Amino acid sequence: MPHSISFRRKILYALITLVLFVGIPEILVRLIWSPKSPSARAVGTRQFVNWLSGLVEAQDASTVLFRRDPHLLWALRPDLQFECVINHRLRDAEKQMMRITINEDGYRGPRMPPTKSQENELRVLCLGDSNFFGYPLDDDHAFPCMLGKALTRVSQAKFPIQVYNGGVLGYSVLQGERLYAAKFQDCEFDWLLLAFLNNDAWRQPHADRDLMSRQSPVIYLLNCVADNVRLAKWSRSILIGDRAPEDFVPRVELDDFLQAHLRLIAAAREKGARVMLVDYDVFNTRVRYSQRLKSLAEEAEVAYFPVFDQIQAAFRVNPLMEQYSELAARVSRRWTPNLMRQKPYLRCFAELKPEHLNEVGVAWLADQIAPQLLEAGGHVDLRP
Repeated sequence: MPHSISFRRKILYALITLVLFVGIPEILVRLIWSPKSPSARAVGTRQFVNWLSGLVEAQDASTVLFRRDPHLLWALRPDLQFECVINHRLRDAEKQMMRITINEDGYRGPRMPPTKSQENELRVLCLGDSNFFGYPLDDDHAFPCMLGKALTRVSQAKFPIQVYNGGVLGYSVLQGERLYAAKFQDCEFDWLLLAFLNNDAWRQPHADRDLMSRQSPVIYLLNCVADNVRLAKWSRSILIGDRAPEDFVPRVELDDFLQAHLRLIAAAREKGARVMLVDYDVFNTRVRYSQRLKSLAEEAEVAYFPVFDQIQAAFRVNPLMEQYSELAARVSRRWTPNLMRQKPYLRCFAELKPEHLNEVGVAWLADQIAPQLLEAGGHVDLRP
């Protein structure tokens, strides 16, 4: 008669096996190998999110802005508020804090109720990437917040106005489309502002569509475990390796980029809402996407605003610093006077390599767009 093994012994043998085949190799890998730090290029979705996270230096080191998401690839952590320092600063310049508030639904700023509080309320939904999220700015200086203030001022507060922030750092339009379906498709709004481009044209080893198609519950769970096990990271680096830059593909192919925009435009029109495409392109490598986005706006008969071209033209006529003196003072303290003279675009842009608008640039943009939204109206005649 075969000898039976007790349940306790089975557990003990399983633990011994785990230690021998996982625990000891994990220790050895940690001693001899470290994963590469995310580079400035940050290719690959995982590296890209790590790179984004590294740009925000929270006071509390345990605070993490992002979480892995099986549907969206990554998402903002819900119900989160913290202060941080943005790493776009000089050693001898003022250290400026930024407050980030993520609501319980997982996006920045106030939560959007499904229905309006009053019939004549003007509602604007800003759906986009880091430009709408408000990187690298405080809650009060993010574009949706500044747009709400500009709309209230221009309309002379004759009706209630709410602007909601559906921007997420690093998002492509495919992620934005899924975020819209998950968070906003059942909500009432009069305007949908879309700002996707720079991330979509970003070249990396695999397209977003391919990565999303692989996110089964099992793969998602394994990836969550692998993110915290050095042995798994090492094995993945050996098995998968690095893809050559010449083989990289856009995160979203141009046709997918345009079709996703058309689907979002159609979804807004089903609600009787209007659409504006806000083009933040500042890179020569994205020109093709920008040109097609402008053509799409003309063909679909929706509003279009080219941010970089317009702010360059405005800056040549008026440096904007006197018009927004209080915000300009904050910007000036962030950089040295000598650097401001060398790089005058820092008066409107937040980084040494211009990409995101600073407080002055955002205030200017809100003041340009607010009258256009009010003149066009929405469900009702909202012109002051």
